[in-house]
Amino acid sequence: MAVSIAKLIPAAVKLQVAWHYTLLSQWQTIMGVLSLKAIIYKIEKSTVILGVYDSCWLQELYLLTPLLLDKINASLDNPHVKEIRFKRIVKQKEEKKRIDQPKTMSVEKTYSITDYEEKALETIHDSELRNALIAFRYRIFMTSTYQM
Repeated sequence: MAVSIAKLIPAAVKLQVAWHYTLLSQWQTIMGVLSLKAIIYKIEKSTVILGVYDSCWLQELYLLTPLLLDKINASLDNPHVKEIRFKRIVKQKEEKKRIDQPKTMSVEKTYSITDYEEKALETIHDSELRNALIAFRYRIFMTSTYQM
């Protein structure tokens, strides 16, 4: 009879560290949506080190440490985790970012004022203000076009 390897691992692991396997296997259930923001980076004795992708989330999770400790220990048979530490980690996609090379666009957009904007500009009698608004609208167009 075939047996899943997931069922064999707890029997093969020492009882002292069996809670490590439980924590790893139930991580998504324990953390819920937050499991997308933090992973188990390392487990050392009674300390869990969480790897966090974003420094903002690192700060938020740090502030939630007591709640996370309670939630993790509630999912284990005994309260094994005494401390949670955090480490900022970088996703592989972010490591290769290059800011110095401009991105090229495959399709060039042309700038034109819509009929609605044209009618609104006709109501403005001050030519200096009208030209300033046209220049402002052009800058908005250029920023939204080339910003990736």
